[in-house]
Amino acid sequence: MEIFRIAPFSTTKSLVGLNEHCARAKPGEYIQIMDWDAMVLDRRAYNVMEKAIFNYPHCDIFGALLNRCNLDWQQLGDPENFGMLYHFKKAENYAQVYGSGLCSEPVPFVAGAFMLFKQEYWAANPFPEKIVGENGKTFDKVFCQNAAEIRVILGAYIFHRHRALYEDKGMGHLLP
Repeated sequence: MEIFRIAPFSTTKSLVGLNEHCARAKPGEYIQIMDWDAMVLDRRAYNVMEKAIFNYPHCDIFGALLNRCNLDWQQLGDPENFGMLYHFKKAENYAQVYGSGLCSEPVPFVAGAFMLFKQEYWAANPFPEKIVGENGKTFDKVFCQNAAEIRVILGAYIFHRHRALYEDKGMGHLLP
């Protein structure tokens, strides 16, 4: 199984470059995007992702468990704890307990900090040009709106630093 992995970053908040990268993936492949300040903490999470794809063939988009995202169905643990040992142990535990690729029940959307999706879904629903559109909707909500099925992979725990060092932690834009 091929998963095309991308860690996009744009100083202009444009997603045009992300679409250009996604265009390199072939039909039948999956595309994984992950924020520049997010990281997979346990190598087994990659195997768990592949098993989730196999277990849920009708799922268009997968998310992962995150330490900072403000979504009840994805946030796990203390978002203000930045002790890496805490997060490494959590990632190890969830990869072990949910190593079979078990996912959540369907959810309305997943945070853009980590998304895994079918190339065919992206080809029919490319990312909008901006991270936050004129209507205030974030790209993840726009991207997910046509998905028939969206789930969270329970064995993939991703550390996301998201504005942790800023005075304004600014997680409000991640609210449903």
